[in-house]
Amino acid sequence: MNMIIRTLLLAGLLPALAVAAPAMPRCVVDDLQREVCVAAPAQRIVSLSPGATELLFDAGAGEQVVGAVSFSDYPPAANAIPRVGSYNRLDLETLLTLRPDLVIAWRSGNPREQVDQLVRLGIPVYHTEPRRFADITSSGWPARSRPVMRRAMHSVTPCRRFGSSIRTPIR
Repeated sequence: MNMIIRTLLLAGLLPALAVAAPAMPRCVVDDLQREVCVAAPAQRIVSLSPGATELLFDAGAGEQVVGAVSFSDYPPAANAIPRVGSYNRLDLETLLTLRPDLVIAWRSGNPREQVDQLVRLGIPVYHTEPRRFADITSSGWPARSRPVMRRAMHSVTPCRRFGSSIRTPIR
């Protein structure tokens, strides 16, 4: 379920950062409560989790994704994106050659030291770490992202019903 939550958040985040007026910075608050600003609409995005990559495509930003981690293989077009290592071991040299104007990082999955280095280099890094659906809805979803959230909610609800119907503990 965490993968669904992460990807839902990114569907809302990307349009917020990608549709900014060119002359005005656009800022959002990430899951670490840090303000992340881009000077112009994000055109060169690096995704540091497969789920983020998938949802960036789903949000219509596939053409802006210039780098992704291994196993970022959905949709099939994501296979053509250059790799920047794996989610738990980044290839910073390759990542930096891609000149990203936005990096989507997975706080509990990516190496903290490497992601912090990107921040020190001045690259805008949005950290995702949602734990509940409420974390997503409180992040100011743009209207065009709400259908993605509704689809995911519909897929999670039957799983919750099934899980709550199990009375015998699993050993």
